[in-house]
Amino acid sequence: MEIFYAILVNVVALIICYFIGSVNVSIIFSRKKRNEDIRNKGSFNAGSTNALRVYGSKVALPIFIFDILKAYIAIIIVWLVHHYTKDSVLAFSFLIPQAAGLGIIIGHIWPIFFNFKGGKGAASLLGLFFGFNLVIVLIGIIIFVLLVYFTRYISLGSIVVPFILIALGFIPWFSIGHISWFNWKEIEYLYWLNPLFILISHIFVVYSHRSNIKRLINKNENKFKFKK
Repeated sequence: MEIFYAILVNVVALIICYFIGSVNVSIIFSRKKRNEDIRNKGSFNAGSTNALRVYGSKVALPIFIFDILKAYIAIIIVWLVHHYTKDSVLAFSFLIPQAAGLGIIIGHIWPIFFNFKGGKGAASLLGLFFGFNLVIVLIGIIIFVLLVYFTRYISLGSIVVPFILIALGFIPWFSIGHISWFNWKEIEYLYWLNPLFILISHIFVVYSHRSNIKRLINKNENKFKFKK
């Protein structure tokens, strides 16, 4: 029965967060403010990186922040439900915060409100890391900036860096105790569940970057150029 509750409550959280993740402000902005669809411009996806290429930093930055926050806030809410109701509602004691984050990622990449064609999920994945461990986020930012600076490939950083951080997440020191935002000390033997869901989320992100991967292999990927 406990396994049933664990599966059910996390599937419900994932589905709810899928709809939240399907809210894509990049598409909404391009349609409402520019009378066009950003998915027909630039690199043809609805993410903050393409918004930066097409509209510049003043538009891209709020989109980037929103995509991070929709994942981060969803995870926070799920964790609060778990933390404050686990003693009174058995099902909620099995909630896994990063499972909600997985729903956000899937919704962002395949939004039900926009014909299942959205962004690539990298910013929302960053929101998952924010909801997991701030130390890992800081390490990731440093590696990402250095990698993009030397290669000029944002896609390469978006693909490679999360794998490094997820590997760190499977180390107990990074997942159990005071440095982890979600301290599951009462069930610390399950610490690996959160980095596991981040790994699954990143697999979807990597899949959404498949065209970038082909271009990287063929050495014709677009290099990042900052637009003021």
